[in-house]
Amino acid sequence: MQGQKRFSPKLFYSLSLEQLVPEDHLLRRFEGLIALDFLYEKTRPYYSHTGQPSVDPLILFKMMLLGYLYGISSERKLAKEIAVNLAFRWYLGYDLDEATPNHSVLSKARSRYPEAVFVSFFNRVIELCLQAGLIKGEAVHLDSTLIKANAALDSFVEVKETAATFIKRVYAENHFEEDAPVAKDGTIGRHFDGEVNVHKMGRRRKRCFVNNTRKSTTDPEAAVVYRPGKGRQTAYKGHLAVDGDHRIITAVEVTSGAADDTVAVDTLIRGHTTATGQVPQCAVADMHYGTSEVYNYLDQRGITAVIKPRRVNNRPGFLTMADFQYDPERDCYLCPQGKVLRLKTIQYPLHRKIYAADRESCVGCPLRQRCTTSKTQGRLLSKFMDDHFEQAERLVKTARGKTLLRQRQTVIEGIFGEAKTFHLLRRALFRGRIKLKIQLLLTAALLNLKRLMRWKPKVKIEKKVAAVIRFLTHSNLLRPTTSFSLIAR
Repeated sequence: MQGQKRFSPKLFYSLSLEQLVPEDHLLRRFEGLIALDFLYEKTRPYYSHTGQPSVDPLILFKMMLLGYLYGISSERKLAKEIAVNLAFRWYLGYDLDEATPNHSVLSKARSRYPEAVFVSFFNRVIELCLQAGLIKGEAVHLDSTLIKANAALDSFVEVKETAATFIKRVYAENHFEEDAPVAKDGTIGRHFDGEVNVHKMGRRRKRCFVNNTRKSTTDPEAAVVYRPGKGRQTAYKGHLAVDGDHRIITAVEVTSGAADDTVAVDTLIRGHTTATGQVPQCAVADMHYGTSEVYNYLDQRGITAVIKPRRVNNRPGFLTMADFQYDPERDCYLCPQGKVLRLKTIQYPLHRKIYAADRESCVGCPLRQRCTTSKTQGRLLSKFMDDHFEQAERLVKTARGKTLLRQRQTVIEGIFGEAKTFHLLRRALFRGRIKLKIQLLLTAALLNLKRLMRWKPKVKIEKKVAAVIRFLTHSNLLRPTTSFSLIAR
């Protein structure tokens, strides 16, 4: 018989949120992960001692985590979902008949709380991961990703900068020192001379010129970047340091989208060291980090660099560097046909020399088709001016190096994919570098809490298996001679 549902609301109900929220709900497991009481002390200086009581700071952080956890990008929509979602009400501590907070409290909190408050929340999550044994601090993986800025390309307009403002900005960005050496061309600190300066790391290379002459009226800190296949876009760059064992994020940083990847290396390494309490044994990264500055920086701190040098690989079937003989006395290379490749130029930002053969020497050479495809010049070779490059090349070819590089692809690339697909990191929700860093800190803390929630120590699993074995043995369902090791396998 066909049924028909007819709803007639009751005047009184006998129920509670504890009954309506299932025991296996995600937020029940999420609630017991971290105690947020420490936030009262961290946020107390930013409230007045008089006036109406504010929304509980713990509620504000929980609301933010809900938005990132369930991928709700609009704070207005988040406030509406909290009002109608019973599990959200239970997680925040609002009963059925209580009015939930307005969406405006979140924007006020971001304006009221400095970056340090969100950093303390992120560090507290890392402490919990350390206590659970999820962080070993041996191998740290470094990488960055572009995050679309909350600004359109049409918002960029030409900015006329005065000479005084330009000089002030250049000195502020490069941290020039009073006794900084002057190069032959009159510039100060432009070329890398082997002395590591963390304030200049990654800032010696020339970047996109449009960012020096044009600024966005919507988000002045955003930059225009170009990527093959994606075209031009406005973006920031988010940097992460990840512990390789259980994919725990230990340090974050946000820079301009046009900045070099190596700019944040010092910040990430120091952040990882502070979070884990020890200097990592090795740093794993892709080829974009393979510069002389990074190698020297890591070497001075006793960290092994598992990073491929930043060089252009030869095409399959073409002559390699091993086919050319280097003459240290004349500082030149000899090709397999005996032709000389002389020093052409020195690329100081990459700390390498470029050797080139005369065009006439390569005309009619029987090996030309396997040597170069250029029709206007002869073969070019690059030689790094630092022994760290040769050491790095040897290390990445070892079994350990290959394992770490393969692990990097799954560890940190997987984190970026998860954060962008499910937790709103594909685009900046707000404007400004500081607000985007707050977004990245909360996203990273959320990802770490997810790892912590799913973590099941091996000791507990072994105890459960042992309990099952004892039960089966006493029930005569398992022979007493059966060993625990065989069952565990």
